[in-house]
Amino acid sequence: MIVSGGEPFEHLPEILAAIDGWRPLSEDAQALAYVAGYGAELAREGRQGRIDAYGTFLPPRLVAAAREGQLVPFFGAGVSAAANVPTWARLLERLGISPEVMNDPQAQTDPLTVAELLAHEYGNDAFQKNLRDLMRSVETPALVHCLLARLAQPLYVTTNYDQLFELAWQRVFPSAPPPIKITNDADLERHGIDPDRFVAYMDRPVILKIHGCVSRLSEELILTRSQYRRHYRSNAKMFRLLRNVLGSRHTLFLGFGHRDPEVTRQVEDVIHRFESGDLERPPAFYSLQFDMLEKTPEIFAARGIVALHPPLAVDAPRDFDARTAGVCKAMVDLLGAMDAEVHKGLRLDDELEEYCDEISASLKRGMDALAEVAARIPASAGDDAALAAILDALRRRLGPLAGQGIYLLHANGDLRRAALDPRLVGAERRAEAALAERFYFKQAKTYRKAFVSDSDRSRYNRRATFFLCQPVLDGDIFRGLLFAAAQVGSWRTPLDCARRFHRRHPEGSFVLLDSNGIVLLPPNDEFPCERSARHLPAGERPEDNAGYGFDALHRLSRRDKLVEHLWRNIVPLKQDDDVLPLDRGLTLYSVVSDVRHTRWKLALSIPLSVGGLDG
Repeated sequence: MIVSGGEPFEHLPEILAAIDGWRPLSEDAQALAYVAGYGAELAREGRQGRIDAYGTFLPPRLVAAAREGQLVPFFGAGVSAAANVPTWARLLERLGISPEVMNDPQAQTDPLTVAELLAHEYGNDAFQKNLRDLMRSVETPALVHCLLARLAQPLYVTTNYDQLFELAWQRVFPSAPPPIKITNDADLERHGIDPDRFVAYMDRPVILKIHGCVSRLSEELILTRSQYRRHYRSNAKMFRLLRNVLGSRHTLFLGFGHRDPEVTRQVEDVIHRFESGDLERPPAFYSLQFDMLEKTPEIFAARGIVALHPPLAVDAPRDFDARTAGVCKAMVDLLGAMDAEVHKGLRLDDELEEYCDEISASLKRGMDALAEVAARIPASAGDDAALAAILDALRRRLGPLAGQGIYLLHANGDLRRAALDPRLVGAERRAEAALAERFYFKQAKTYRKAFVSDSDRSRYNRRATFFLCQPVLDGDIFRGLLFAAAQVGSWRTPLDCARRFHRRHPEGSFVLLDSNGIVLLPPNDEFPCERSARHLPAGERPEDNAGYGFDALHRLSRRDKLVEHLWRNIVPLKQDDDVLPLDRGLTLYSVVSDVRHTRWKLALSIPLSVGGLDG
């Protein structure tokens, strides 16, 4: 459990006291009292610095972004549903779609086309009027709108047409000017907003209403498929601004089902920019999601999004929708976390980046050296003495990353030449070997790209060994494979990182694992490097074969629940924030990142107690 010093909660009690003054709201007094009571309990427990006071586990980097004004709340129909505004599906029903259309399986997953059919059937003008009348019939915001406003972020995004957020802003900040509303490119010019460089206004937020607003009587509300096509292309600057802020800030989706094809495309475009190297740092997307099943976090992670579970609200008043109550509680958690210090104590992001950078940089130096030499090998084809000198110089240059030798294979997998440390005297190391069946050779020959392999059992000392592989090419023709064999133990970079981490977090786990779910070193220093001469080639010493037994690491990996869990984890973009409940009194929090130039992951895990995660 993470416990820090007592916390003042300077603003949360003030926010809770203000709730009654925000009325009238769509919720009754009993519902408002329920949320206020939840917040009061958070303030009491939170003053003790207890992370389990929060019903929602909020990634520390999300909390830090909200505190620094770098969070973009992106809310959809589920938020306004709290004020009885119809969701998309209910909206289409109320607009008069026929049962025949709604019962068609094609229509059930394609509301844009259904809206297109409605507009065609009734005429676009009548369709727009009915849609606008429905949206304007609700003029009382819900509590969640007010709590969103109270986050006081400089930029909000919504697909909703209603003005409930704007009304809530005026309730929460009655003396402040209203939000700047942007529905198209012309609004950007009118307010002097540069789509390539968003600068926050000092006293009023910007709200991007990307599908229109009921208050704009001279503009259409965007709902049909043809409207989507025209709108997203004729307002290129507004959507460029959207992509830029999504790519540079942290985004929290609320009341959003992630089924809107164009919004999904905006997110995908931002992810593509990062993967193409056009963004310096990865975007960070989070989404509050109810009804999460076992694989829901992985499904969202595959989309580049961290799924967050709002608190349960099974004890909410009968007339207070449980989902709405859960989102309100999550917003109170976020407001409380912004007002507190406990999440700062959980921040492992900088450490994770530090260790990943060290491990990646060491591997990259080795890969760069291999690439330089591989480019020279075809020229030395007929000079064995020159080739031997080149490979031995490479071995010395790589040091521990070639602790088990440098090997050059022919295109058929036969060994052409090896460069070994003179202390590795085993005769079998110098015997003719055919390695065509080895997994790393197959991968190199198939894809003809440089890579760092997963770990495997060494055929010489049974230690866990990985390989830095550089195909030797003549144009696009595969001529062979140059690789270095390394073992964690001789290569000490991960061990040094793990030692620093454990000094800072004695109860933490340093989990470096490959794509087969095998750790490359014991996460909690469960056992040392092999010190026995057993399984070594004749005449070799343990100190010249420093490494961990592959079988011991394999057994540990398969029985350790955290390792198994992290192996299945999909990292959204560069980093994931993961929680693993093990018992009612113990939950493990991990930050997880892919290690560049490899298919490995690094996770830093610490134990904590989070009551709200257990349900």
